[in-house]
Amino acid sequence: MTLHFNLKSMLLFVICLMFLHITTPHTFLVGTIAIISYLFLLYKKNNLNTCDAILSLSFIFNLYYVCGLSINVRQYDYFNFFMQAVYFVENDFFLKNPISYLNSVYYQPPLWSIITGLITKIGILLGQTREQGFDEARFISLFSITATMIVMWRFINEFSYNKKLVLWIWGLFCFLPIHTIMSGLNNNDSFVYFLMMLIIYQAYKWYNDNSILKALNIAFLLFLAGMTKFSGLMTLSYVAILGLSILFNQPNKFNAKIWIQFLIIAIGATLGFAWGFFLLYFHFPIVPPPNENFYQIMTNYSIQERLFDFSNIGIIFADLKNNVIEPNVWLSLIKTSIFGEWSWNNIAFSTILYIENILLSIFITYSFFHLFKYKIGKDFGLNLAFVVFTIAIFISWASFWLKFPYFCSTEFRYVVILVPISYLWIANYLQQKNLPKWLNITLASSVVLFILSKTIVFVSTIQPF
Repeated sequence: MTLHFNLKSMLLFVICLMFLHITTPHTFLVGTIAIISYLFLLYKKNNLNTCDAILSLSFIFNLYYVCGLSINVRQYDYFNFFMQAVYFVENDFFLKNPISYLNSVYYQPPLWSIITGLITKIGILLGQTREQGFDEARFISLFSITATMIVMWRFINEFSYNKKLVLWIWGLFCFLPIHTIMSGLNNNDSFVYFLMMLIIYQAYKWYNDNSILKALNIAFLLFLAGMTKFSGLMTLSYVAILGLSILFNQPNKFNAKIWIQFLIIAIGATLGFAWGFFLLYFHFPIVPPPNENFYQIMTNYSIQERLFDFSNIGIIFADLKNNVIEPNVWLSLIKTSIFGEWSWNNIAFSTILYIENILLSIFITYSFFHLFKYKIGKDFGLNLAFVVFTIAIFISWASFWLKFPYFCSTEFRYVVILVPISYLWIANYLQQKNLPKWLNITLASSVVLFILSKTIVFVSTIQPF
């Protein structure tokens, strides 16, 4: 089944919507008409597929969310990234005084802020304020999330899974609440998420054909990911395991072609950490401590309480605005994966969404252990890469909240890259099972209810018109 959307056309379309949003309040209407018109054109040519409709509906909903947000609403680290973008605008994108820049702005790698600085500059030239111009960066996040869905479609179709199963799994993936939330972000989370997804997919393609071109692609993506956010380089653990699997399967362990590819990827990763070397040179920490937000601090809770106390399971929102935080790290992941750090309208459907997300999380955990039983693809190399990568991400996440005991340190956005690979191992698990008809109907109904609940909750809260 062919998906008639690609990365280049989607980027061009979203950029057009961004410019339209600068000049008119009717962006959502125009974007929706354009998508529906494209679907109608595909239908007239007998090329319309279910996957086209799923991606289109997801995109329209996320566009609705993006257009419905006001400046600095439901954002992470807004002022840090705003100041960094403005710095580039005011200094003509040149670091005239790096020490002053680091002291007054932030420690994040500069690629995302160069992009948002350029967007802010364009907005200013077209008559917007700095805040309004910076706000248009949400459209790049919208592209990033949509592009991640497109890459996920390509990835999951690398395997011979049942087509209906693929549509259900990918459809749920497209309509996840976290993807809608990330579509409207002004920070670098969505962009690095997209780059990491590309690395995961390209590394799998490299694993299958061992070409220098694929290695160059991975190296370049590692450079971009590292220069966007240091966590983007966490994918190196995944790439490394696939590389070791390639080497293991080689009759000649000293094959020059393979070692040249390893060197290319290593150079890309090293260049991706260039900003880290810059920070170290000026004696700055790689990860600066968060601001002292007393209402987020977790030092009053023991490690045992943070890991095993589920007394707050009946409270569905973690709402920083109203000083409602979640001390249990597992519940924090579950709550922030669907609601972020905010409350939402329609408590009934929010509760349904919350309960289903708990059940989904349990199933994801259960199916993870079947990576040791059912291979994905030609051998267990990809399984091993998924296992090591998952462990690496959770170790990084745990280290973060242990070192910085704040609620924000435990949020789902720090492990969100595990979503696509977990949905792949779910698909692989279900592919092995001959489920009875009643269970298939139950699972399908649960997916529909999840998407419906998410739609009602978000639409009742975000109203752009």
